[in-house]
Amino acid sequence: MANLHSRLKQLRKKHGLSQHQLAEMCQVTQPTIANWERGDNIPRQQALQRLADSLSVESSWLLSGENPAASNPAHQHLSKPIRNIPIYDWVDTHEEFSAARPSGYITMSVEGDSLFAMSAPNGTDFQTGTVLIFDRHANTSGPVLTECDGQISLEQAAPDQTDKTLGRLVYSMQPH
Repeated sequence: MANLHSRLKQLRKKHGLSQHQLAEMCQVTQPTIANWERGDNIPRQQALQRLADSLSVESSWLLSGENPAASNPAHQHLSKPIRNIPIYDWVDTHEEFSAARPSGYITMSVEGDSLFAMSAPNGTDFQTGTVLIFDRHANTSGPVLTECDGQISLEQAAPDQTDKTLGRLVYSMQPH
């Protein structure tokens, strides 16, 4: 299908719709649909989007015959919501952890809202200024932030059954 008007007409027929039915769905008149299908006019942006929604296609496909969003490798990343991940200063006790307020935020494109970050504690293998990002629900292997007897610690292995897992380390960001 080489152009908008032929794609529009073919899709309308494929969906078993009359011009009048499609016009009602798109909040335009039947003569408007006929004009678009003949190629006399092209729909404005809002009408194009209503057409696309009514025919279950992307508006970009109606215009170009291509679906650039699906073929673009960045589409999967760009379709994720942008979230502000809170960064907390490292604390030693669960009481301090519960009362802590973010000292800053990292903006990331991620699914879910179970991430939080902490400044790496002093006296560890992490470079000064490293931000550790934890996921409260991650099921991967790796270091975990645990609470045992009111004390917070970063453990390299799965916690004992008496320890409470607060989050699993999923990212670390080092300053350069």
